[in-house]
Amino acid sequence: MASVTVYGLASSKDDIIRYIGQTIQKPSARLGNHISRAMRGAGGARYIWIRETIKAGHAINALTIQSNADWNDSEVFWIESFRDAGCPLLNVAQGGASHYGHTLDDDTKARLSTITKALWTDPKFRAKVLAGHQRYWTPDRRKAQADRVTGSKQSEQHKKNISAGQIRRYSDPSEVRDQSVRLAKIRTGEFEKKRLVNLSAAMSCPEHRKATSSKMKETWRLRRAGLLPMPNHKRSEAQC
Repeated sequence: MASVTVYGLASSKDDIIRYIGQTIQKPSARLGNHISRAMRGAGGARYIWIRETIKAGHAINALTIQSNADWNDSEVFWIESFRDAGCPLLNVAQGGASHYGHTLDDDTKARLSTITKALWTDPKFRAKVLAGHQRYWTPDRRKAQADRVTGSKQSEQHKKNISAGQIRRYSDPSEVRDQSVRLAKIRTGEFEKKRLVNLSAAMSCPEHRKATSSKMKETWRLRRAGLLPMPNHKRSEAQC
């Protein structure tokens, strides 16, 4: 199990720990990440607290709670301990990797879905995202990425890891059964028939045709801008 440092964030105003996390870095380095994200406008209670604290003229300190701690388990333990002691933590989860112990209710999921959809229908937001991609994926960066993956081969250890993962997955009888049913549907053409029926129904809808046309125009705009690869229509002699 990996060894980490469990740390707490506190304001220099009162030294009350408001957030607990874990890191393989030095707590001071992790603090820098938190402050950087907060100053860039990241959402969430901890980032709002960081911005308000700094705006009020106070410093944010990273305090070491436990060194050489167990990954995930120690963070869960300390979050629970501080909460039991009445500490007003801003952690939304119980701790651990991938928001262990924290699930979103249906209302929250629906609200987040509505907000996300509204963002992507905003031309200014889409233009901002596109500009960010253009700044990041410069021609030199795109070429370097292509050079890294072209002709690359998986190591023997990587192949063994994939094999072990597949063995673990299909050791579950229910997983094997579901996969067998899916393959049977593919062989009998059930998936293809259903896809054609759905496609026919969708194309008879004017709104769907309009949305498909807009998507194709956007795709070609990105291709002409060099952000997406152009389609390769060349065929080999064997295909001719």
